[in-house]
This record gives sequence, C-alpha cells and structure tokens, in this order.
Amino acid sequence: LPRQKKTFPPEGYTGRSGIDPDQATVNEWAASHAGGNLAIRVPAGVIGLDVDAYKVEGKQSFDRLLDECGPLPPTWTSTSRGDGLSGIYLFRLPEGTLLKGAPRPGIEVVQHHHRYMVAWPSIHPSGATYLLIGPDGEICARPPNPADLPELPEAWGARLVERPRQAGQHRERLNADGMAKAVQGALLEA
Repeated sequence: LPRQKKTFPPEGYTGRSGIDPDQATVNEWAASHAGGNLAIRVPAGVIGLDVDAYKVEGKQSFDRLLDECGPLPPTWTSTSRGDGLSGIYLFRLPEGTLLKGAPRPGIEVVQHHHRYMVAWPSIHPSGATYLLIGPDGEICARPPNPADLPELPEAWGARLVERPRQAGQHRERLNADGMAKAVQGALLEA
C-alpha cells in the first residue's frame, strides 16, 4: 500500500477470486514500495476480529458480544490505537467457515476471502504506527505462525457465522436512516 494509506492493494490479490502472491512478487513490491504500508490477506482458517472500540457503537457492540459469547482468549492484535481495546484480534477457525463481514456496528471480520488488514510497520493515516501486540500484552516484532493462534471460541463462531441464504432470499441493505439503499439510489437518480 502507499505510505500512510489503508487503500488500495494491488488488483487481483484480495477478495474471493484473489490469488496469493509468490515470494518473487512480494520481493518486487517491497523493493518498489519501500516505506509503503503492509496489507496482509489472512490465510484460510484465520480471521481477524476488527474492533473499533474508539467509536461508541464499536465499544457497545464489543461489550454486547462479550456478554453474549464470553471472554476471548489472549491473542495477537494489530492496532494503531492506544486505547487498549481497538484493533484486529487474530484467531484460527475451521477452514471453510464463513463469518459475517460486519456482525455488529463498529465490528468487522477480516477473512481470507473478505478484507485485508494493515499491519506493522505501517503508518496509519493519522500518523500513528501500527503495532503487533502479543497475547502477553507485549509489542512483537514478528507475526505469529497461524498454528500458534488460539481458536475462536465456539460461542463466538456460532454467533458470528454467516448463515446461508435460501434460494431467492434477499438481504436488504439499509442506509443510516433505515431506508433501503436501492430505494435511496432510485430516489437520488430520479
């Protein structure tokens, strides 16, 4: 990524149809974008629970999930915030499990097929440096091996799992006012 930016990664390397770059490509990017930010596409079987607790709705959502699902085990967290709660918490889960992309306001899920995470040594647009915090609360200089990540607790997985839709079932996307986005778009166009 460009220095101090969160977007846009090279095309074709993220999303459902994205491919994982080979080492030669990674080396070329590192040489041609020295000082740029680092976007990581988590491997299959790993998720990042992105908690924006610096936002009121993110903190409230996270507190509700903790009440509903219980505590999370200590894990590695990528963060540019100093509040001790905001960040991307890394966990393992069974490969092929799909979680909701945005299960609650202020909380998103980083998955191999959906989203990427910006990580150390990147610089946030605010100027803060991203840090990788280990399960012991200490700053780490190396990312964890996926096998060393704790599993997402079963209650959390059950709460966040993406439910398959029935044929013909449509999930309405609403704007902040509760209006269907398709309706809002048609009104704006008219």
